[in-house]
Amino acid sequence: MSDYTYPNEFIIKTKQRIQSQLDGNGVDPKKLTLTVKRQGVGTLSAQTLFSFDCQVDTKTQQGRQNIGRHVPQGTMQAEIQKIIVGIQSRDDMEQVAKNLLKKSPHQGFGLDKQLFDIPTEKTILCEHQNCGRCDGQGQAKCHTCQGQGRCQCHLCHGRGLMPCLTCRGVGTVLNQTTNQQQVCTDCHGQREIYCTNCQGQRTTSCSACNTTGRISCKDCGGEGAQSIIATITPTIKTSAVINLPDLDADCKNMVAKVGAEILAKGDHIVIKNVPPPVIDETEERAYYEEEPQDQSKDRLYYEAKIEWAVAEVNGDASKRNVYFIGSKGAVASSDPFMKPIFEKPLSLMKRAASGDGFVAGLLKDACEYRVSREILEYVVGGNKKKSMMMLKTKYGLGTTTDIFQSFVINGFKALKKITQRPRYVGLSISLILSSLLSYQWFIGDLRINTVDQNMSIRYVLDIFPMIFCMMISFALIKGLGFFALKSVMKDIGLPNTKMPAMGKAGMYAIIGNVLIWFGSMAYLFFMP
Repeated sequence: MSDYTYPNEFIIKTKQRIQSQLDGNGVDPKKLTLTVKRQGVGTLSAQTLFSFDCQVDTKTQQGRQNIGRHVPQGTMQAEIQKIIVGIQSRDDMEQVAKNLLKKSPHQGFGLDKQLFDIPTEKTILCEHQNCGRCDGQGQAKCHTCQGQGRCQCHLCHGRGLMPCLTCRGVGTVLNQTTNQQQVCTDCHGQREIYCTNCQGQRTTSCSACNTTGRISCKDCGGEGAQSIIATITPTIKTSAVINLPDLDADCKNMVAKVGAEILAKGDHIVIKNVPPPVIDETEERAYYEEEPQDQSKDRLYYEAKIEWAVAEVNGDASKRNVYFIGSKGAVASSDPFMKPIFEKPLSLMKRAASGDGFVAGLLKDACEYRVSREILEYVVGGNKKKSMMMLKTKYGLGTTTDIFQSFVINGFKALKKITQRPRYVGLSISLILSSLLSYQWFIGDLRINTVDQNMSIRYVLDIFPMIFCMMISFALIKGLGFFALKSVMKDIGLPNTKMPAMGKAGMYAIIGNVLIWFGSMAYLFFMP
């Protein structure tokens, strides 16, 4: 372990990353030192255990299908159980499972609670069953004619007679020569004639079954049988056991924190399959001790090498550690060395958020630090989640989540403090304007102009003053808040094109305008 040297390129890359975090935040990045204290190569052992099961997918198809292996009717379940028992008892299935797992990523290392199909061992069974609807005949009673082969005539509705077409059911027609009514020659005065569709038979041939009264069975497709198709797919269920007994304490903590499976997926560690441990059959045992069982049949064994290093960060008075792990130089974790650096800008941000002093001045002092300027630039858009993600991207090393949350929350509150007074000034002005407009509409002469409309339309038009006043309120609240925020952000040196949220002022604007409107309507109804 003492001969091992962790790659210097990873140390330099991390140092540059820390320098970028320190730049503009009150610490000279050139004074930063990153010195490797301890380094080495650790090893761990692991096992991937597996067990067999079978998934059975059953479906029904029309007709006598020739899919898979045919089994006699009524023996499907017995055949399925026979196949499952056969697969589980086969001696070569352990090797099949091991070969399949070794072809998976990282040779099956760390596969926990996963399910794999064994496609080479899939079996398809097919059983033909007599159709229950047609009792194996392939033909079913026609639903259109109810098996009679003939249907009621749709023209005469089964009467056999219909109104005479010549006299239109009157019985007489006008003689064009004598200009007098005479008996109809077609119906002979009976007013009805035989139906021209069924010729008086009252029924017509069924077109659905072609007068046979039987149609092809829909369940079996006319073949008198259905096919039950069962697909039996053997599966492997895995679980993983990872042991960290021989690792250095720092390395063990890093692997436990990050996770050996994640390190393996990222190709940070070197993995190889190893043969199972040899059972010493010559070892003497007491009479009550059982003979050791060979457990190598249902598991794979692994060994892995992990490169690691611990470096000391020295950028101010305090000294903190950064932990490296893996052959790619991944930074597993680090002590919160950015916390003392962020204390002053965070305290200024908290004072601004609570209104403890001149908010704009406190924010300007906080923005002497780059982190404060970046936070205000992120949070001005109003998306807290996105702001957190941006901060983690820039200051992910040596910083804890609670610091990010505190910066973001206090940043939002500070911006609300800046716009609070202008927003309420806009609310006051808008409510005064709303009162004047409502007075002119309900008590003045504006409503008189709608006197020629009916009452329903007039009441609908009475709603427009309230809607218009709300729009004015929202515009004044957001407008004055925007200009106040833009002015402060300009002093800080940050652009602002986002409209601030209205906050409680918007809710008060809705309540105030509704009360003014209701008061005006009440005056309109109850005053003479």
